[in-house]
Amino acid sequence: MQELGQTTLEPVTLALDNEEQDAMANASCRRNFSMDITLLDAFGHPVKKEMEVVASLLYADNGAPVEKPDDAESPLLTFYDGIEFSSSARPSKLLHGRASFKLRISQCDADKGNDHSLELHTSANAHSIK
Repeated sequence: MQELGQTTLEPVTLALDNEEQDAMANASCRRNFSMDITLLDAFGHPVKKEMEVVASLLYADNGAPVEKPDDAESPLLTFYDGIEFSSSARPSKLLHGRASFKLRISQCDADKGNDHSLELHTSANAHSIK
């Protein structure tokens, strides 16, 4: 396999809604989100090349990474052969231009960012198949 290049994609901003203050008061209470991303070509069609996507979760206001708490799972997970991994441990493969991630975010994570917003940063590595 020959590497063709790396593309950094625009970040996706996630805003956390604080309306459920009572439910979010406990820092150990983690909210789960699923996020599917689709990489499109210049014509708006899903990219069909074999690619890997690396993702990281950052605070929108200061760019600091969302850290894994000592007693919890990583805040950003990816799937490989049906098994969850920390996104930092293994890149996610694109299937028909799509990749899926699971976010596990607590109020404690959100409070570290002043505006309660997080950004999902992704980059894709393209490979040619011989």
